Amino acid sequence: MLDRVEATVPALQAAGDAAQAASERMREQADGAEQRILALSEAAKGHAVKHISGYAAQAMRHARDAEVVRMSAAARAVFRQELAATLRQQTRDRSGGLALTWKALLGSHLAACAAASIATWASMTF
Repeated sequence: MLDRVEATVPALQAAGDAAQAASERMREQADGAEQRILALSEAAKGHAVKHISGYAAQAMRHARDAEVVRMSAAARAVFRQELAATLRQQTRDRSGGLALTWKALLGSHLAACAAASIATWASMTF
């Protein structure tokens, strides 16, 4: 029996050495895997940041476009109100009757425009 035990000692020694070598290889592979996992997590962070940034930029463009539409509508409404009030005031005399017709108002504006053009031309020429 002692012979059999002595015969198994080298086999056990070889198995222990093989287990030690396998453990070292596993440790090296684990270190390499840790580095790959860190690289993958950094890449995933970068991808997530790009995705969030793109989504935020898209949301900002959408909000800007919606605000431009709202501001344009508000400006048109104010312009219409002010223009209507000004035209009513310009076309009525103090007694409440029509002082100027549309044609007369348009004619006076055209005459003023023509006079301004002639004056500009004259000042540039002479």
